[in-house]
Amino acid sequence: MRAFTLIELLFVIVIIAILSAVGAYEMRPNYLRNDTDFVLMKLKDVKYRAIGYSKQLSDLGDLNSSIGCIEISELNSTEGTNYKFHSDINILPSDINTLCFDRYGRPHKDDNESSLSSLLHKNIIIILNYNDKNSTITIYPFSGYIEAKY
Repeated sequence: MRAFTLIELLFVIVIIAILSAVGAYEMRPNYLRNDTDFVLMKLKDVKYRAIGYSKQLSDLGDLNSSIGCIEISELNSTEGTNYKFHSDINILPSDINTLCFDRYGRPHKDDNESSLSSLLHKNIIIILNYNDKNSTITIYPFSGYIEAKY
């Protein structure tokens, strides 16, 4: 009968160790991507809640000014979830405190009325930073398209 030699067993152990190290490296969490996806999900949720909801129809008595709006400070709020946010957030232009969407999905600035005068005309850029790496979320005016770049 022929058995495995010690050299053959050592080669198998080394190969398994290398595969384990590569697998463990690939399985580590990517906090920046997770945080970007979290903010993207919040923005899309606010936008899609606003689509089809007209804030100008206040004579119906069911006007809810919070529908379609989010405070910038709430973008990284994990209240009510089991998620822990890790990144720093910066927004350009920096004078926006509340971001609202109208019933067409267009972004507005600090306006619960969503009037044409508050319609944004420049891109809104949200920059997330974690461990000297950046990702950006861009909200385009007029269409309200939200794009993430990792």
